[in-house]
Amino acid sequence: MALPSGMKLAHYEILESIGKGGMGEVYRAKDSKLGREVAIKVLPEEFSQDPERLARFKREAKVLASLNHPNIASIYGLEQSGDTHYLVLELVEGDTLAERIARGPIPLEEAVAIASKITRALERAHEQGIVHRDLKPANVKLTPDDDVKVLDFGLAKAFLEDALAEGDSSLSPTITRDATRVGVILGTAAYMSPEQAKGKNVDRRADIFAFGAVLFEMLSGTKAFPGQDISDVLASVLKLDPDWSALPESVPSRLRDTLKRCLEKDPAERRRDIGDVRMDMAEAVRAPDPSPPAASHWRGAAVAAGVALVTGLALGLAVRGRGRETAPANDWRFALDVGPGLFLDRPTDAILAISPDGNTLAYTVYDGMATQEIHVRRMNELRIHSIAGTERAKNPFFSPDGQWLGYFTFPSDNLYKVSLEGGAPVHIAHARMYWGGSWGIDDYIYFSSRGTVYRVPAAGGEREVVLEPGSPPAAAGYRFPEVLPTGDALLVTASADPLDFEESYISILDLEGGELRRLIDRGSHARYASTGHLVYVRNGALLAVRFDLESKTVSGEPVEVVADIAFIPNSASGQFAFSNRGALAYVPPGPSAPTSRIFWRRRDGSLETPLLTIDNVQALRLSPDERSFVITAEKPWPHLYVFDLRREILSRVTAGVSTTRLFEVFPVWTPDSRRLTFSVGDFSPTWILADGSGTRERLAGSKANTYPFAWTRDAKTLVYVEATTGSGWNIGTLSPGVSETTDLLISDANETEPALSPSDEWLAYTSDESGRREVYVQAFPGLGAKVKISADGGFSPRWSRDGRELFYRDGKNLMVVAVDTRNGFSAGRPEALFEDTVPPWMDGGYDVSADGQRFLTMETLPDGANKIVFVPNWFEELKRLAPTGN
Repeated sequence: MALPSGMKLAHYEILESIGKGGMGEVYRAKDSKLGREVAIKVLPEEFSQDPERLARFKREAKVLASLNHPNIASIYGLEQSGDTHYLVLELVEGDTLAERIARGPIPLEEAVAIASKITRALERAHEQGIVHRDLKPANVKLTPDDDVKVLDFGLAKAFLEDALAEGDSSLSPTITRDATRVGVILGTAAYMSPEQAKGKNVDRRADIFAFGAVLFEMLSGTKAFPGQDISDVLASVLKLDPDWSALPESVPSRLRDTLKRCLEKDPAERRRDIGDVRMDMAEAVRAPDPSPPAASHWRGAAVAAGVALVTGLALGLAVRGRGRETAPANDWRFALDVGPGLFLDRPTDAILAISPDGNTLAYTVYDGMATQEIHVRRMNELRIHSIAGTERAKNPFFSPDGQWLGYFTFPSDNLYKVSLEGGAPVHIAHARMYWGGSWGIDDYIYFSSRGTVYRVPAAGGEREVVLEPGSPPAAAGYRFPEVLPTGDALLVTASADPLDFEESYISILDLEGGELRRLIDRGSHARYASTGHLVYVRNGALLAVRFDLESKTVSGEPVEVVADIAFIPNSASGQFAFSNRGALAYVPPGPSAPTSRIFWRRRDGSLETPLLTIDNVQALRLSPDERSFVITAEKPWPHLYVFDLRREILSRVTAGVSTTRLFEVFPVWTPDSRRLTFSVGDFSPTWILADGSGTRERLAGSKANTYPFAWTRDAKTLVYVEATTGSGWNIGTLSPGVSETTDLLISDANETEPALSPSDEWLAYTSDESGRREVYVQAFPGLGAKVKISADGGFSPRWSRDGRELFYRDGKNLMVVAVDTRNGFSAGRPEALFEDTVPPWMDGGYDVSADGQRFLTMETLPDGANKIVFVPNWFEELKRLAPTGN
């Protein structure tokens, strides 16, 4: 029964019908609670009247609701009003891809851009074990702002799970009600994989087949598998190949090969990973069609294929028979998966390194509490090794002999080295706000710390200044030092602004004479290649320019040699590394920033409607009056934003203040919810009215490199964390208007994240004194014996408003501990409340409601950050693309 305009389902008012299909009718509706429009999909009556089937659907819908990606339309909930069961979905405006194709074939560049976003949506779902099963142009929306949203993820399985389990192929996603009517299901049947058409179990390769059919149709304007009726269409899917001549001549042969791999009838012959398909597409459209390979190239191909089999690499460019042209061996790419359940570290720093001989790859990954751990992959082994003791490591780099790795640590801010043969890491020096290191042939390590370049003996010792900000030509800071193989000069990335490296340039320092010359405008992260080039980053591309090692001069025009790598403009970091022998490794570009979803989660783990979706959230705190919450979001600089929970409006707190290029981090509410305290500029505590009015004021007594964390109830004392050179992170207090500060917790360990109990009598905090982060409690302000709270690692403590419970994260779950403060302090056994969805790199990231029954929390799912592209013979390609004339 159709729902009339104006009808209400709970707090949803039906506005109009916007679509109909076998899985239900879809309506535009107004959510009166949140004041937004949504899509309502009413389930078929015969479906909703089957309790067992409905229960199965609810379980599946809960999984689907966990999908969070910019290119996936969200499922907000499964609701019931009377006898009507319905899904509440994100309302996506714009034409469907089917409507766009109906106007004619889509030009190559536009089609690949759309297809790339579809692959990203599929990749996210596949990572979570979800297969779409019904991908087609009608399920893809093209939004007015040129974005792409894939609809109805996994709903085919949710609707038909019981029938498919019984092997009833008549209820496959394409053979539903009205299946005998011509045209009713053609749009779906034409995108089915052969195994799906046969009623067999399907996996993510079915989505890859459907994707191939969709891409074919975008490019050609015709269906890959046409037919007059359902029988014709299914026969085409099962027996016939697409009419490849229907593709425009402008479609490169490599892209045709990619399509053929996607549309293989046998799933065993089909592309297995949609992320690899995306990389294939990118390579196909930016590289010219190759000429037929010479015999020597075939020998190189055989060797490369052998390497792929031994190391478990996924072949990035298809090498198959059947008369297809094959790219030269030196153009091949391999996609390396960093390991199950692991993701590459955030790309604000350099995250990978390759040994001088090209045989070993090192990169930093995260998983739960093991944030920024270094993993090593040797190219002649299957196993991936994690290096013990490198938790929270960053910026790895190799020694000239390839036997050692140098790296930095956060938050302790130190430089270490560790042997690849085993053994404990060795401390070298303190390094605050580090930006890259390089190990010279003189056995000195050169590194950037707070914009100054230092060097220190690799065996440890006193560090000495090599290059300070302000050295001619004038520059505010230097990053990514790289010692040339001659050992007599140093490449550096420079900028006139210490915090903004978007307009960076490359200089060279004569280590003997001290002369500093500007080499390259608009570039960063320069590295010397023995082919006679400097290779560097500009706007996410790798460029190469001729470089004479003897005269230390560049000549000629730069040439783009790799079109897309992961790159962060304001840090100028590019994710690439190459060996002395010519092997290249790089991280393909992901989204410009990780997308976060903020929501309330009940104590039983169930979710409420999401409150806000925003990029690159770095902090989250609920106001004491629970009317607002504050976040720090990077756009591209970290600024404070307040979300009004009643009006559902997000506002930048410092919008009227000229702070474009200053960090605003570690926000903390004052007890009356009127002010926000945060660190800014030189990381000194500052406060401002939470409504953005007035001016910000530096708190008297505050000093650089201190971060606010908690106020006492009377707002007379602020507990902060200080980053020091000698003893890591320590805890202290200051009082507004008083110049002196008080040291509270100082030790060789790192003490961070202080949280005051509601009575101000107890201080919870995080310390790594045991070798990993744990939560402790001590009396405040007069410290006594400490009580360990966490049992198996812990951080980010939060008190309940009544002081009877203490919450913390352990990297896997949000934990709770009952505490008793009536007669001293005692604590119970830690218990898990629900799975922790806050990004592992983010400390905090959640807060507790006054009644202790709800938690303001968030999730950020990595996207496209678990693969490294490996090019074994890249120098040959480099010499061809940027000849030196030698």
